[in-house]
Amino acid sequence: MVVHPAPGAMSGTLVNALLGRGAPLSGVGGALRPGIVHRLDKETSGLIVAAKTDAAHRALSAAFEERRVRKTYLALAWGAWRENDGVIDAPVGRHPKDRKRMAVTDGGRPAVTRWRLREEFPFAGLVEARPETGRTHQIRVHLAHAHHAVIGDIEYGGGAASLGSVPTAYRPRAKAVAALAERQMLHARAIAFDHPRTGRPVAFVSPLPEDFSEVLSLLRRPDGERGRVIALDPGEARVGVAVSDEGRFLATTAETLEGLPDEGVAKAVAALARETGADTVVVGHPVRMDGTVGPRAVRARELAAAVEDAVPARVVLWDERLSSAEAERIMAERGEKARGRKGRVDQLAAAVILQGFLDAGARR
Repeated sequence: MVVHPAPGAMSGTLVNALLGRGAPLSGVGGALRPGIVHRLDKETSGLIVAAKTDAAHRALSAAFEERRVRKTYLALAWGAWRENDGVIDAPVGRHPKDRKRMAVTDGGRPAVTRWRLREEFPFAGLVEARPETGRTHQIRVHLAHAHHAVIGDIEYGGGAASLGSVPTAYRPRAKAVAALAERQMLHARAIAFDHPRTGRPVAFVSPLPEDFSEVLSLLRRPDGERGRVIALDPGEARVGVAVSDEGRFLATTAETLEGLPDEGVAKAVAALARETGADTVVVGHPVRMDGTVGPRAVRARELAAAVEDAVPARVVLWDERLSSAEAERIMAERGEKARGRKGRVDQLAAAVILQGFLDAGARR
C-alpha cells in the first residue's frame, strides 16, 4: 500500500484508508499528506506512525529528525554470512543513471544501519536491522551494497538474479524461496519513542505477516511443516495451551500458564515446542465482533511477536472471537462445576482455537 497520494497513485493509499475511517489527522503535511510523519516503502510491511494533531506531528517529526525514534526491521536476505553483526555506514543518494532508484554514492546523504544475524541458512539469513538515519530505501540499499539483497526485492537485486551466487546444491531450494516471495521480505517490526504529549516512553511491535512467515518457514523447513501444532489462548492473567497430535488432526488441552510476562510465556512455549517437535504456533486473535482491533487483540499480537522471537516456528494469528464462549458451553454440557473452571476454560479455548486451525488445514 502506498502511504500517501502522489502522481500515479491518487487513491488506495494509507491516507485514503485513514480518512475513510474518519481518523483525525494533522494538517502539517498538507492536503495530500495529512498525519504522515514518516513512510514505509511500498510492499514493506509493519508499523508506521500517523499523527492526529499538529502538535503531535511537530513533536514526532522533531524526534525522527533528532534520531530519538528507535526502529527495528526484520529482513530475509540472500547470501552466506561471514559475520553475525555489523554496521553499514555508507551515504545514500539518487542513483546516477536511474533517478527512481537509490544507491550508495559519494554525493549521497549520510546513512547508518546497524544489523545482526538472527538466524542463518545455507544461502540466506534472517536479519534484524536498526537504521540510525531515515534515508529513502536505506535498509534495502545498504543490504544490497553489502551483497545481501533483500529476498524478493527485484529493484535492488533480490529477485531471481541473486540465484547465481547460490551454491548449486541449494539452488532448487533457493528457486522455491524466490518464487514464494512476491514482494521484498522486509518488515517494520518495532518502533519506540517518547509520547509527544505525555513524554512517556511508548513501544509497539508487529508480528510477521503471513507471506513473510511462509517464506521464513520454507527456509527453515524445505520439506514442509510436519511437526505438531501448539495453540495459545491469551488472556489478561492466564494463557491457555493446547497441542495437536502428530497427524495434525486432533487438538488436546495441555496446560495453563499463569502470572507470566510475554517473554515468560514465550520461553515456556519454546520448551514445549522442543519437547513435542512442534513447528507451528497458533495464537488466538480476539478481534471484536465487527472486525476491529481492541486492547485484547493488541495484547495477542504482542504475545505472538514474543513467541516469534523465542521459537523457531511459524506463528499464526487465528480469529478466536467465540472460542471462550464455546469452551464455556462445552464445560457446561459436561456438567463441570463453575468453581476452578477458569484455568480449564483457557485450556479448552486454546483447544477450540487449535481445532479450528487444524480443520481449516484439512479442508485445504
